[in-house]
Amino acid sequence: MPISRLALLALTLPAAVVAQVTVNQGTSVISAAQGVPAAAPATAPLSANEFHSPMVLSLPFPLTDRTQWGTGKWSEPGALDPIQDYRCDGVALMDVSMRGALDKSGSLSIDVKGRLDNVPGHDKRVDLKIELLNGDAVAATGYAYRLKAPERKTRGFKLALSFPAAAIQSDPATRMRITVTDYDD
Repeated sequence: MPISRLALLALTLPAAVVAQVTVNQGTSVISAAQGVPAAAPATAPLSANEFHSPMVLSLPFPLTDRTQWGTGKWSEPGALDPIQDYRCDGVALMDVSMRGALDKSGSLSIDVKGRLDNVPGHDKRVDLKIELLNGDAVAATGYAYRLKAPERKTRGFKLALSFPAAAIQSDPATRMRITVTDYDD
């Protein structure tokens, strides 16, 4: 019986990665920053780790434990590391971490930091759409536009998002979906 590509991928990746991160080829969207269509997606990913824009990552939200809020500490080291194994037109999200604190309005203010790593080719701009999911329902959405990803370089980024604290659940745990859209700069 032949082994499918997905089954072969599952056998070659560590169990934690297979269980925690789902990566899909997204569909073409309009880039709000550009006002023009994003790069046309292929009908299939380039490989098991290489995707055309947009790329959609789904994984556990690292701040579902409310005791982490307001401590000033960043999310567990390595909690989001599995996403760095995937590239969107050569761009990868690296060393991503988050921390959160309740603001006066009752919203969870989230600081996100990380690095964008871009392979040789072109300078890129990256738009990130971060959605919090409870089951299949989108509970909250945040955006970051026009992050720079210079060719052959790794560049740090920081952004601040705000989500309704009531949208964060611990059981079942809120998940996070990150849509990465890139275009030549």
